[in-house]
Amino acid sequence: MIDIFNIYKHNNMETELIRKLRSRYELFFEELDIKENGILGKISNSRYKDQKLRFAGFPYIGSKYSKAEKKILFVGLDTGIDECRKNDTYHSFDSRRKAIAGSENGCTKLGYNPHISGTYAMALFLLKKYYLWEEDWDKLLNSNAGTSKTAINRLKEVLPINVLDFVAFTNIYKFVSLCRGCDPINSRPKCWNEECLEEEKVKKRSGGFNRKWYNKQEEIDMLLDEIRILTPDLVCFQGSASRLNSSTINEIKSLCDICVAHHPSAWKVGANKPNYVHKVQIQKKVSG
Repeated sequence: MIDIFNIYKHNNMETELIRKLRSRYELFFEELDIKENGILGKISNSRYKDQKLRFAGFPYIGSKYSKAEKKILFVGLDTGIDECRKNDTYHSFDSRRKAIAGSENGCTKLGYNPHISGTYAMALFLLKKYYLWEEDWDKLLNSNAGTSKTAINRLKEVLPINVLDFVAFTNIYKFVSLCRGCDPINSRPKCWNEECLEEEKVKKRSGGFNRKWYNKQEEIDMLLDEIRILTPDLVCFQGSASRLNSSTINEIKSLCDICVAHHPSAWKVGANKPNYVHKVQIQKKVSG
């Protein structure tokens, strides 16, 4: 029999979590004069004052994160593409979840890009003892398929589909160049922004073009408040810890455990392979 009370309780917790995050982001929008379509109005870093930027969107909150046995927050770098550019907007909580999980209600399929594939592999490893995924992890680890992406694609009929439902994900850099990743000539429908026809540099997805602080203090404060609201047991940095100073890292360590990892697509250090997880060590929370 379905436990209606527990379902209601979980949905209520999730609603409260989203409400708190939305409220904090409303303040963030006010502080930085972010428009309704996400366009950034305030840029305090004079080096980038003429750039046209958009808020990339709200964080990914897995559908079961609120009740996860071990709550893990992955912290990446930047989005790398203006994903909702065709509608001249940014990701809502629902659209972010749909983009990663396949559905607003939770994960519906396996088959991810290299970044999310590596996130899945790390999450499967860290959560295996809580959800009886030990055998599933062994299959992924011993697949001899090379990258996490290839291994997951080969094993997608037997691996647990709902791993990412139990985690959350955000980026330390919240903004993306307007229309970055756009191909206005071949896109259907055509991009709304005629200017991107002439701005070749914003079409490029790779590299660290937007890995910059446009309003450093407000952006770091936003990240810290995200962590406080999400109350993770573990923050797993994906190539992002080096962008934060020691005092910020120490403040996060006062809230939860952390682990410092390379970005999951960093092939030169093997971070794109399942066995990379054994190189990552967890640093325990430091009580104040």
